[in-house]
Amino acid sequence: MRHSIFILCAAALLLLLPTACDKMPENGDLDGQWQLTGMYSKREATDATYSIDAHKVPGDITWNVQLKLLQIVSKEPDNAFNGNAFARFTYAGDRLTIDQLYISAHGRDSLVTDPATHAFESTGIRSNTADFRIQRLTGSQLILCSALDSLVFRKLH
Repeated sequence: MRHSIFILCAAALLLLLPTACDKMPENGDLDGQWQLTGMYSKREATDATYSIDAHKVPGDITWNVQLKLLQIVSKEPDNAFNGNAFARFTYAGDRLTIDQLYISAHGRDSLVTDPATHAFESTGIRSNTADFRIQRLTGSQLILCSALDSLVFRKLH
């Protein structure tokens, strides 16, 4: 009898405890909000180093990473990029690969299928897909390197 009362009280207590609806982070330090602070480029993929003549980072660009979704937000959109995009990505070891890129406008997401698009260059993505080597990833800094660009981020959250 005591055993049954104990189980009943324990079950009632579990039901009273708040439950979390958030998904658990699965990307370690990569999960969170990252502000793009610098972009450095090579003239050719065969160049040994990225130039000191960095692209000017326009306005406030953030990459928000959670689960397998990357949201790219620019508070100062240009004519080619409306300021809000989503991407599906793969994170494995020291690689971050953007597989699918979507422009989000008026509540609809449109898959970007043109590999020659220049719409996302201001955000550090030169095409409709991208492959980055993770050069540095800590709780406060992220450096991604592609064949032509090096992107430097600081973690906001």
